[in-house]
Amino acid sequence: MQVEEAIRSHLEAQAAIAALVRTRVFVEMLPQSVRYPAIRVKLVSDPKEHGLRGLITPTRSRIQVDSYQDEASEDAYGTANRVAEAVFDAIDGKRFTIGDGSPPDLIVTAAIEVDRRSLTEQARDLQLVRISQDFYVWSKPA
Repeated sequence: MQVEEAIRSHLEAQAAIAALVRTRVFVEMLPQSVRYPAIRVKLVSDPKEHGLRGLITPTRSRIQVDSYQDEASEDAYGTANRVAEAVFDAIDGKRFTIGDGSPPDLIVTAAIEVDRRSLTEQARDLQLVRISQDFYVWSKPA
């Protein structure tokens, strides 16, 4: 399992996230007909470090999580921020396992938010508010 898929899966399993976006957590791209608010998880970088004995684990990936809300809603910025805070609470400083197999597919040993920014963008005929968060995520196969 890829680390971005693991983050998506972990976010979908959180009650606070589900209360805000239901199952609208996507990897890489939002669908064209998405309803808002929604979350996009994207892999920014996934460098592999090698030592004399092979791959060093856990590996550190940089993951971007974008919380979207359209400006047609009454409090678009506030909603996008609430979603971003729920993402932060679900990931930052957490250790978790992903996968229904025994052993699990992936172990996330740590995740730390390293950047957050607020953006607006045009998507089709909508103005969107996007809160973009970058996390360093340390993970290893189970």
